[in-house]
Amino acid sequence: MDTTRKISEQDVRLLDEFQVHLKRRGISVSQKKLIDESIHFALEHGQELLLRLGKKKDNTKEMTEKFLRYAKKFDFGKNWMEEIDTSL
Repeated sequence: MDTTRKISEQDVRLLDEFQVHLKRRGISVSQKKLIDESIHFALEHGQELLLRLGKKKDNTKEMTEKFLRYAKKFDFGKNWMEEIDTSL
């Protein structure tokens, strides 16, 4: 059974580049077969995949910078820091 899935443009480009890389090494394979084999490979190496998928990016610095960048536009009130401290 064939189905259709949406893949991001960036991932499609990576798939294209990988297919070209393989072709240069003398391995001619369709993208469908490449995706199929990749899924099977991922299942065989499930533990490694889980570790990779489980890593969360720490974006605390970026979120703090974004908050401070837009903080001037908001009126937090006179004692906003005290309110944060007491709400925890």
